[in-house]
Amino acid sequence: MILKTVGLSERMYLVAMAGISMFLLYKVLGKYGTLPLIGVADYIARFMMNRDCVQMRSSLCILLIIWGLKFVRDRKMWYYFAVILLAYQFHHMALIGLPFYFFCNFKFTNKQIYILLIFAFAFAAFGSGAISGWAEANSEDLNYDTYVDEEYRRQDADLGLMNPMIYFQVIILLMFNTLEYKLKSHPYYYIFRNGYLYSTLILIVFCQFTALSGRTSTMFATCEMFMLPMMVQTYPQEKRAKFFVILGLVFVYFFSSKMIENLNGASWF
Repeated sequence: MILKTVGLSERMYLVAMAGISMFLLYKVLGKYGTLPLIGVADYIARFMMNRDCVQMRSSLCILLIIWGLKFVRDRKMWYYFAVILLAYQFHHMALIGLPFYFFCNFKFTNKQIYILLIFAFAFAAFGSGAISGWAEANSEDLNYDTYVDEEYRRQDADLGLMNPMIYFQVIILLMFNTLEYKLKSHPYYYIFRNGYLYSTLILIVFCQFTALSGRTSTMFATCEMFMLPMMVQTYPQEKRAKFFVILGLVFVYFFSSKMIENLNGASWF
C-alpha cells in the first residue's frame, strides 16, 4: 500500500517487491544455509518461477515464515506466532505454519516416518471422498475456494498420486532421514526434516487437488534448499562432483519444465 501511495509505476512496484523477497532469501540462506550457492540454485529451479514471478505475496509470506523457524527451534512460540501474523497480512496461506510449531515438537523415529508416509498414501488412495468433502466444506472459510472449483478439479482428475513431485519429495525426505546419524548435529536438522515431512504429507493427502496440495505444501518444501547442501557435505570430496552434476541436471529439468508449462498456461510444480 505504501509503494502504491508513493507512485503508480508498475516497474517500481515489481522491483521493490522483488527486492524484499531477495533480501529475505539472502537472510535465510545466511542463517540456515551451509552451501548457499546450491541453495540459491535449488530455489531458482524449484520455486522462483511460480512464486516470485507469479505469486509475489505468497513468496513474501513463505520466506517470512522460513526466517521465523529460529523461533520454532528456540521454542519461542509467541515470537513465531507474531511472524505468522505478519506473514498473514501478505497471504492467508500463512495459517499453514501454525500447526507446524506443534508438529515440530515430535522427534519422529525412522519407523514412524515410514508409517506416516504409508498411512498418507493409503488415506489418499482410499479416503478421497472424505478428503474432498472436508476440503470443499472449508474452502470458503480458509479462502482457497478457487483451488477446489470445477476448473481445477478437471485439471487435477488424471494426476492425483501420479504427480511426480510426490515421489521426488519422498526420495529427498528418505535420503535426508537416512543421513540422520551424520547430520543430526546440525542445529536445524530436525526442523528441516519435520518441515519437509509436513510438506510431503500435505502433498500426498491432498493430491486429488493438485493445485491446492502444491500451493500449500510448497511453504515447508522450501526447506529443501537447506537440506540438499547438507546432504552434499556428507559425501567424500572425490564423490561430490558427481553429486553436483546430478543436482545440476535435476535443477535444469525443473527450471525448464516450469518455464515451458508457464508459457503454455499450466504448471503443476
